[in-house]
Amino acid sequence: MTPNLFIVGAPKCGTSSLFDWLEKHPDIRGSRVKEPFFLTDPEHPLSRRPNLAHDGMVAYNEFFATEDTDAPIRMEATTHYLFDPVAREVIASMADVRVIIVLREPAMRVYSSFQYTANNLARLSPGLTFARYVALIEAGAPLIPEWCSHEASAYVLQRDIGYSRYVQHVAPWIAALGNGRVKILVMEEMVNNPDNTVLELLKWLELDTGDIVPVDRAGRNRTEQVRMPRLQAIARRLNARIRPPEPVRSLAKRTYGALQFRGSRTMTTEDALALRRLQRSYVGDNASLAKISGLDLSSWQGAD
Repeated sequence: MTPNLFIVGAPKCGTSSLFDWLEKHPDIRGSRVKEPFFLTDPEHPLSRRPNLAHDGMVAYNEFFATEDTDAPIRMEATTHYLFDPVAREVIASMADVRVIIVLREPAMRVYSSFQYTANNLARLSPGLTFARYVALIEAGAPLIPEWCSHEASAYVLQRDIGYSRYVQHVAPWIAALGNGRVKILVMEEMVNNPDNTVLELLKWLELDTGDIVPVDRAGRNRTEQVRMPRLQAIARRLNARIRPPEPVRSLAKRTYGALQFRGSRTMTTEDALALRRLQRSYVGDNASLAKISGLDLSSWQGAD
């Protein structure tokens, strides 16, 4: 079986939460793995097995339960599809498929991606500030090996500033599928009114809106500030190898979170200046995006 609803991006725009909200509807079945990267170009460092190139479309069955076959909506959400022409071409060729794109103020999306890689993933050198990161990317300097310990994360961060020039990536999706099959959301509006977001999406998907479950506003896959990056790196490696029973796992996560995660740290003056300069660089791209999408992006002009 194949999905007929894709959340294709963008990364760090609340897509994990949206996936969870939609999956609560009885007519929507989400893939077992939220981001399977199944359609990703196999040369992409985030690509994994099974995938379309090596295993064929039949391998999509591994991500869905047998009883999902007759579900009206079968959904997966790989955010890097937004930037992948291979994935776009395959999805556009599918019958009756629909695509959701969630976008966030572009500079803040880059900042969140940087902080997620530095904290949640613990893959950046402690000496790499956001301001220095922006300067390195603008100078075309590599992040590996001095600043980043992971090839895939370095690949993403090297391209993140360009990824936030949304019009360059959204326009080909609209051209390939048409406006009727592409729904574009603004994260800031989605977070402020999640129940209405779900209601409007269910109407767009032509599903019953009578029994909507109130959404969990806590969110998932959030960027955290960590106290001990080295401990975070060790914890991620152990998490990938050890899968205790769910009650034990939940207790361990709560205990670890209380020890490791802290409130948002105040942005340094240097980082704030780099962020504002980056925001100004996106003004033209945002205007072009508003023109082709019909979105009201005025809230982004005052972002800080």
